[in-house]
Amino acid sequence: MRNYFPLVSIIMPFYNADKTLRKSIMSIVSQSYNELEIILVDDSSTDSSLLIAQEFCNIDKRIKLIKNNKNIGLAASLNSAIKVSKGRYIARMDSDDYSHPSRIEKQVAFLQKNKKISVLGTAARYIVNNNSKRSFINTMPLSHEECIEKIAKTTPFIHPSVMFHREFFSEVGYYNPTLRKAQDYELWVRAKNKVQFANLSDVLIDYNFAPNKSFLLFANEIKVKMMCSIKYGFFIRAFFYSFVAFSKFLINKIFF
Repeated sequence: MRNYFPLVSIIMPFYNADKTLRKSIMSIVSQSYNELEIILVDDSSTDSSLLIAQEFCNIDKRIKLIKNNKNIGLAASLNSAIKVSKGRYIARMDSDDYSHPSRIEKQVAFLQKNKKISVLGTAARYIVNNNSKRSFINTMPLSHEECIEKIAKTTPFIHPSVMFHREFFSEVGYYNPTLRKAQDYELWVRAKNKVQFANLSDVLIDYNFAPNKSFLLFANEIKVKMMCSIKYGFFIRAFFYSFVAFSKFLINKIFF
């Protein structure tokens, strides 16, 4: 019987990424797994990023290009790519990261064998501020139970490493376009009781890591809003909002 190789849609929004975009796209078109469509979304760049993307479209028919008329942000750009995608699986990619050659092949193989998993991430090599001499390996929790345990503190995935089952978005919904930061964290929190998570221990992407001063703040605010939307009283709400305010104070003191 002939092996079945499902189509994978790789979605990559970009904005003013001309210094890194070419390498990122090359890492996708050079994957060992070939059943791909690559959807690039130009979020109204003002540098030469669009020209680079158009070059690749001209030489690789698997690449599709969406051009936003105005800057709408990452979440909305991801949603537009997901809605036009056709793949059985949908994989994330960022315009300043690098996917190792076997990344897609290994993720597809795992998902084909583990049908209950809806979101699959990987470990990554973190490159600090684009300096390859400053790097470290970052691993994520492997099982669903470990992911759920971690989500109470922070994200259980390295966002550009994830691959989704297509059905995930009909079960959970899309990214929240009103959020400019931590859109992925909000999505995982929303999905945690509806689908199964997992990560591979393999290091399958190089992740350009700039210590994010705002992620913790936004993640805390999302957690606060969710907790306060249930049925907490005035004093509990006051405590959590005070905690967010104190977090802002500490972040400003440390980083600014």
